[in-house]
Amino acid sequence: MKRLFEIRTLDGGPAWRQTTFHPFATTSRLARGSALRLDVEAPVYATAAHGDAPLVAAAASHDAASGAFAVFLQHRGLAEPVVVEIELPDAAAGAAVDASGIWNADRFAVNTLEDPERVRPRPLATGMRGNALRLELPPIAWAAVRIGPAA
Repeated sequence: MKRLFEIRTLDGGPAWRQTTFHPFATTSRLARGSALRLDVEAPVYATAAHGDAPLVAAAASHDAASGAFAVFLQHRGLAEPVVVEIELPDAAAGAAVDASGIWNADRFAVNTLEDPERVRPRPLATGMRGNALRLELPPIAWAAVRIGPAA
């Protein structure tokens, strides 16, 4: 078996995407323009080597040419989902929202030749609370949110 970036293949046989393929491909597609400075407030968990670390990590970008924002989230918690609120700038009021995430109830799940789509992006439900976009991330999840004009 050969490992080429985030795709696996058998010599002369089929190929399938590893679970890590999807965050790289999605970020490459959505992250445009300028990186944004974020103020992330999240519960923390204790680590042996690094002290307390936030359960949710985030990165975001804004593409001034298209007006689109992209937000990337990682939920590191092992057991409970977490509700995330993203305060939207005035420029994003009324914008279209598209959110998807990658997770599996089995945190050790991988894509295989026999089940190449076991771990793949799935739509995430979103809602609004005032000027904040709300979504729930399952445990050990990665998500991408696009906010802006219809793509």
